[in-house]
Amino acid sequence: MICFAGYFYAVKLIEKNENASETYARIAISDVLKELNIDTFFKYYHPSLREKIDKAILSQLFHEITTLGNIIEIKEADGDVIYLVNYKKATLNISAKYSFNVIFAQGPAKVSVNLIREDERWYIKGMNVDSQAFSFQEKNNKAEEIEEKL
Repeated sequence: MICFAGYFYAVKLIEKNENASETYARIAISDVLKELNIDTFFKYYHPSLREKIDKAILSQLFHEITTLGNIIEIKEADGDVIYLVNYKKATLNISAKYSFNVIFAQGPAKVSVNLIREDERWYIKGMNVDSQAFSFQEKNNKAEEIEEKL
């Protein structure tokens, strides 16, 4: 009976964390990508990592993302919740990784987010925005620089 209860608890824990982490990731990327400012990002970012981030570089990255235009739709998520058990310390570390297809006014992007669960809540541990529009834009900028030199 104890084994069955433990199994039932583990299944419920997994379901709860999978639903909560995906919902958190969707809300976080929506807010961050709509606002594109440091304060909004830090609202979701893990506190211990905030002091390690270069705010000037983060602002520059946000500026690059603005070139994609407004978010039109955040589509399905693909990802998993990861459970790491440390038997010696009797701890359970929970993290999650998700990848979202996001449609912006200037085209699609893949937004990946890494989460960590700590103190009964989720935090962003890392985030990546990848779009072909970035490389197209970079080529246009280089072409404009060359034209200016001619």
